[in-house]
Amino acid sequence: MAELLLSTFCSDKLKFDFFSEDPSNHQKFLQREYEDILIDIRSSDSPNDPYVKTMTDELFLLKIGNTSELPLTSMSNLEKEKFPNIVENPDSVSHYLSIRNKILAEWYKYSSMYMSLSSVLHYYFPQKKEEEEDGSTKDICIKMDGNEDYISLIKETYFFLFRNCFINYGVLSIMDREIYIPKEKKKVVIIGSGLAGLTCAKQLSRLGLNVVVLEARDKIGGRIETIESNGVKVDIGAFLLTTEWKDHLNILLDQCSIDTQVIPDKVILLDHKKDLFKEVAFSVACKIFMEDLDLLIYSEDSSISEMTLYEAFELMKERKDSMANVLRENILNEFDDLFNKLGQACIDGYCNLHSILSDYDRRKNAFFRFIRDQRNSKNNSTKSREAEARNTVISDLLAHVSLKKFNLICEDLKDTRELIELMNELLDSASYYQNGAPHFIYDQLQTLFFSSIEQAFGCCVKELKISSMKQFSWSNKRQKFFSLNNGLSDMIEKLSDNINISVNKPVKCITYSETKEKFILSGSDFKEICDIVVSTLPIGVLKTETVKFEPELPSSKKQAINKCKLAVKRELIFQFDEIFWDKKVSVFSKVANPFNSSEEMVIVYAVPLKPILVVLWGGQNASKTFTWSEEKLIERSAYMLKSIFEKSYVPYTSVINKNWNDEEYIQCYHVIPIGDEGIVKELAKPIHFKNLDHLNGIYFAGEHTNLCEQGTLSAAFCSGLRVASEIANDFINDLT
Repeated sequence: MAELLLSTFCSDKLKFDFFSEDPSNHQKFLQREYEDILIDIRSSDSPNDPYVKTMTDELFLLKIGNTSELPLTSMSNLEKEKFPNIVENPDSVSHYLSIRNKILAEWYKYSSMYMSLSSVLHYYFPQKKEEEEDGSTKDICIKMDGNEDYISLIKETYFFLFRNCFINYGVLSIMDREIYIPKEKKKVVIIGSGLAGLTCAKQLSRLGLNVVVLEARDKIGGRIETIESNGVKVDIGAFLLTTEWKDHLNILLDQCSIDTQVIPDKVILLDHKKDLFKEVAFSVACKIFMEDLDLLIYSEDSSISEMTLYEAFELMKERKDSMANVLRENILNEFDDLFNKLGQACIDGYCNLHSILSDYDRRKNAFFRFIRDQRNSKNNSTKSREAEARNTVISDLLAHVSLKKFNLICEDLKDTRELIELMNELLDSASYYQNGAPHFIYDQLQTLFFSSIEQAFGCCVKELKISSMKQFSWSNKRQKFFSLNNGLSDMIEKLSDNINISVNKPVKCITYSETKEKFILSGSDFKEICDIVVSTLPIGVLKTETVKFEPELPSSKKQAINKCKLAVKRELIFQFDEIFWDKKVSVFSKVANPFNSSEEMVIVYAVPLKPILVVLWGGQNASKTFTWSEEKLIERSAYMLKSIFEKSYVPYTSVINKNWNDEEYIQCYHVIPIGDEGIVKELAKPIHFKNLDHLNGIYFAGEHTNLCEQGTLSAAFCSGLRVASEIANDFINDLT
């Protein structure tokens, strides 16, 4: 829920998107550009511009490529590995991409339907009507003779996409589907019936494997749990979803025909005096945060990427102070001279300024040099640091100022008046931040940002590596979120349909028998024998070693598990008789009074269209609540609500305190995205046991095994698909 607040920080504040230095995300930039262009056209005087149709079609393909994570105009590394004979021939690559993109596009159009091989062939060899002598017509299939190589490529492409879960995943209609029975029908036991486990089970069943799901608790769903309180359905676990078009999880919701509710994007931010933050102050501070983070997060310097988020911001503040005098002494006077001149002199001055501001690489390198130098010279005096900054960062004087609206071509300037307006706006923004007056507001906004991060990650910013920020899908525009009207349990029920699930079956030991070439899973009163094991055990359970592995897990995997930290989060759900707050607001937040150590940062989430408010505790604030009694926790949370709503506040009718740490088989809410890709990859790495030609394996799924968006429903869902594709490639290559 703090993601809603973080999205506000990112909204229209970034000069350099957090994706900007990752070439693999080029399609995402194109998609956003096309979306913005279409919005502009549709809101213009010519919304029916014929260009819209072309743009819409291209946008559709971009969205498909971004969801499947396949480049539309080239082969991915996985495809190159699977089709080495195609890579060598440019014409073959072109044919392959044409077929692959066509299959993806057709399935995404009707993603609630199962796409059969026969239907794919029909796209390329459709029936045509032929008139008989009596005037009647009959369907004639186009002959496939002579197209054997082309048909073979279509089949190979289709089965590649199917096996790797690019198509035919989720809850599908079984109309016109082939039944696949592998030559050797393996038995798979999946431990855990959360979203990851059920997703994997659904896909493996569709591929013809014998699947059994063992659930330790008396209910399915994992951290997805919906209860009914006073006639209102409430999600007491995970419930926040993003509205990225054709996101994997959104496709599942479309397939299930589940009603959703878009969460309002309005956020109320209050300072310690309960006044709204001034828009200028908020915009400038957000821009500063995001631009500097963009540079630091994607730095190739390992010493920078190892910094904590707190250390990074402290260095950024030092940089601000050391550059303030440079700005005032060198830039302001020059601008004053420019403003008093007209004509070519003013244009020349703008060109010089523009050339400095647009030299991104030079500014970035200067920034990194400053950060490194500051870390190595902590004992230097402030004066010497300022002198050093003047010499090394002279071309980076206005790095904190958003350059997006000033990055103009000189020919675009209509007159000198427009130039002067731009210069004044530039100076206003720079001066506001650089002149030292708003330090207090700046610090409060930093507190607000840190608290949002701590609530989202469940970790103190002094422990969180700056590289972990890559886990968020940062965007240069406000991200949309939504929830389900009747709770997420509806999705779990539909996903679990026709899956063999046994509840109250906590697994105690997983043993691999070399003589039987089988896995034996045992509990207090049961035993399961299988060829393949899929573990969706939460990281908290793996850390406690309540489930024994024989032989033991590899040391590298055990080390990865032990390095993981568990999130510290608390959420209290307050229910009221009616909604007394602004229905257009999704998050209310108030900074703690810096002069009152007993006050906490307040973040409150308003459930759309329901009389429910959720008080969020994260990071350091959440840690101290575990020493409190439940009565004190509720009392403090209610006080936080009163501090925001004051006179409009009415007493609550009920409160739900769900502490996932008390759940023996879950124990933690989610794992902290640690920002170490090597550890995440190790957590997801399968373990294979091979005797001669016989292969068995243990596979690992769950939100903590996904590189992107850890701790989210999307990560859990995608991890289930990933494991299903790994098993399909290892065991059922005879699908064709």
